Amino acid sequence: MNSPAYPGQIDWSVAQKQAVDLVQLFLGTVDDQRNRVRRLEEHVQSLIHRLAAAEERLEVHRKSIQNLELSLRQARAQSEEEHTVLQERLTEVLERDFRNDNPNAATAVGFSRDEALDDMESLISSLWPIVTQHLNRVRKRGEPVEVVPVLAETVEILFGIADVDDGRLVQNIGNEHYSDVVRKMREIRDRLVACAPMHSWDFAIIQGEPLRPGQEAWRDCPADGLAQYVIRPGYIEGGRVIRNQVVFTAAWRP
Repeated sequence: MNSPAYPGQIDWSVAQKQAVDLVQLFLGTVDDQRNRVRRLEEHVQSLIHRLAAAEERLEVHRKSIQNLELSLRQARAQSEEEHTVLQERLTEVLERDFRNDNPNAATAVGFSRDEALDDMESLISSLWPIVTQHLNRVRKRGEPVEVVPVLAETVEILFGIADVDDGRLVQNIGNEHYSDVVRKMREIRDRLVACAPMHSWDFAIIQGEPLRPGQEAWRDCPADGLAQYVIRPGYIEGGRVIRNQVVFTAAWRP
């Protein structure tokens, strides 16, 4: 190797070798990066193929679940239909036996049932001012009065359970009207039992959902509002809805 003739002189052979080395290093680095990119691309493609296969399997499972849900709905509908038929037949037998044992009452069953249901509606209407006055009387200063939930609970206490919860009823309406309300309730329930021993009440509700068939809005509540409380339960005989459920609704808000 030739050394520089004087200080500061460039040894071009050395510089050329260094330049070649740098170029080779750069090219090697580029090749390494290309190889890494190629491996990453291959890995991504592999993941894409695996994801596509997983989506295909998921779609197969989804269709299987849909078929199972359809079969379940069909089986449930058939079961409910069979239950309704059996209940209707049982009701007819019980009503026939009742009328045979009570011939004088047999001709009055139809309209006496409607009268009893009308009296029930009148009783529920009368509960509104009773509950309102009682809550205003016992509430603490500054405490808001929530009449509708208490009214709905009172109706369920009177007609939704076999034995009246006396303590809860007094808490909702007070002592002043307790005896009269309970007497009217028992008269209505006895008359309905005499008309149709196998009748039932529908208190089922999904709060926050639109009204379903068999439900209607209470008073001035919006018919397209969302269900909140059952004010009057639906009345059912032999699987047939005789009176719709009356529901307190709230306006829908987005």
